[in-house]
Amino acid sequence: MHSSVQDSSAYSQGRRPGGCLDSHSDECDMLRVALRAIQGRCGGPARVPRPPMSAASSGGGTTVVEGGCDLLGMDGALERRSVSEDVYHRLRDAIVSGELRPGERIRDYELAADLGTSKTPVRHALARLAEGGLVEMQRNRYTRVAPLDLDRIRDAIALFGDIWIGSVRHAMPLIQADDVTYLVDLTEDMSAAVVEKDVVEFGAALRAIALGFARIEGNSTRVTVIEFLGPQIRRFSQHARGAFDWAAVEESTVATREAIRQRDAAATRAAIVTLFDTVLPGIIDRTEELDAADERR
Repeated sequence: MHSSVQDSSAYSQGRRPGGCLDSHSDECDMLRVALRAIQGRCGGPARVPRPPMSAASSGGGTTVVEGGCDLLGMDGALERRSVSEDVYHRLRDAIVSGELRPGERIRDYELAADLGTSKTPVRHALARLAEGGLVEMQRNRYTRVAPLDLDRIRDAIALFGDIWIGSVRHAMPLIQADDVTYLVDLTEDMSAAVVEKDVVEFGAALRAIALGFARIEGNSTRVTVIEFLGPQIRRFSQHARGAFDWAAVEESTVATREAIRQRDAAATRAAIVTLFDTVLPGIIDRTEELDAADERR
């Protein structure tokens, strides 16, 4: 990862130097997994609620985007998907919060019995969790909560940053006054979370502002990949509470807010680069050191 903004010309093109041009990089492998998960879930257009932002919508409602699914009229499929979604969200939240610990076994037949459903929607939910790196599956052997893999977290955070940087380049020319207000408000939420040292609220605001740019741009694929990466990053944030450098986080948040307020795409990208190439990797490094110290005790 880079620790400066000297490669801003590459960032201005929505990619990192040497990023997905290298088809074998871990970061690009993760992107391909995310896109396969998106494509494999269902095909055809999706009806997606539009946020109250000028370039993303006019008057709210819904819009049709590619790469999702419209299940209206498919009652049987919708019912199965609803059960699978419910199982997925319950397990995801339990893993992210730490209620389910790394290595803990998950038995599909027990979950199915507890929920009064068949094993099929449970297995679909577990497959999605495995795609997202939250569970490990060995056929006919075990399904268990995956360990917290810091290398995978580094890749997820780098990809998240790449996506946000790319969105800034495309969205900034479209931004209107109400969009600026909305995005600046989200950076205020980030600062409020810094004051409270609340990693959950900070992560929620960070995700919301990245999604905001992607939706202003009108890029549903960026939206879906951000959503795909979210659980891994939220899980790490919960684990890394004691390693956050809140002063550095707030400095980059203020820089992002002022750049958005000025509608300065280059300054916004520079602030995001600092956050994702210096501040967040530093948190990962400190977490690794703290984990190693705990193991030696």
